[in-house]
Amino acid sequence: MSEISDLISTLQKSGLNAECPKCGVSSGLSDWQLFDGLKPFPKDAEEKKQVMEEALEKDWEELKKDKENIAVSERSAAAGGIGKIAEVLIPAMKRFGYPIEDCRFLASPIDYIIFDGASQGNVSHITFMDIKTGAQALKKGGGLVTHQRKIRDAVNDNNVKFKVL
Repeated sequence: MSEISDLISTLQKSGLNAECPKCGVSSGLSDWQLFDGLKPFPKDAEEKKQVMEEALEKDWEELKKDKENIAVSERSAAAGGIGKIAEVLIPAMKRFGYPIEDCRFLASPIDYIIFDGASQGNVSHITFMDIKTGAQALKKGGGLVTHQRKIRDAVNDNNVKFKVL
């Protein structure tokens, strides 16, 4: 017999117990399937190894998918933050087309109501504006969500009222 075989035989006859690090169950080494890892695995051990390798591969694929989802979420969060900053800064740009003094920032459900001419004391018209950046601006319908489309439709249908309370 080899040294490893002698060691395995001695351990199995020793009466020693060992605890499974995964489940915490303690049992005698005589109940365990001990083998020389330098030789081909016994059939039972080879089958268990295959099952564990398949589970590891599946877990690895899930981990890669999760990592991709996290990257997409990070990009979306960053884009959303940039969009929120742009909503506030765009009216200050020269090419915006309206004096910043005429703009009232709402943020929700639309970004701005613009009282065109209010800074000169003469409102020529009122514009409801939502600012979209990046992929939002390229979407069909300008990337408006349902309640924003309903606001747009009410304005386009001249279904707008003015009240004094």
